[in-house]
Amino acid sequence: MRRKNREEPSFFSDINVTPLVDVVLVLLIIFMITAPFIFEGIKVDLPKVVYGKVRKEQNPIVITIDRKRRIFVKNHRISLRKLYVKLKVMRKSGKRKVIFKCDRRVPYGYAVKVLSIVKKAGFDEVGIVVRR
Repeated sequence: MRRKNREEPSFFSDINVTPLVDVVLVLLIIFMITAPFIFEGIKVDLPKVVYGKVRKEQNPIVITIDRKRRIFVKNHRISLRKLYVKLKVMRKSGKRKVIFKCDRRVPYGYAVKVLSIVKKAGFDEVGIVVRR
């Protein structure tokens, strides 16, 4: 058979993207199903936070750290070195509860150091004041 018009046969040069879209959709579905299991993290039993007011008859010790890292116990300034002795005396006099207030600009390590002194002095009931 002869062609009337002696042209070379032309090839279709467009890329067929349908198989590519199918593969991408399958991969997307696989990642959507497996992603929650991968990024869930370690399971821990977190403590529940109870918001409440301290009763006046409890009369807790209020420890405050201001932005300049000055420590106050019941509105009286005290050094970090003397804090343990002061708290130990207060614990022996029957005090049981501590309320801890700390400025948000105080480094985390410093606040933890003060809290460890409170714990070392024998106080197990420590309330941390936060802003809602």
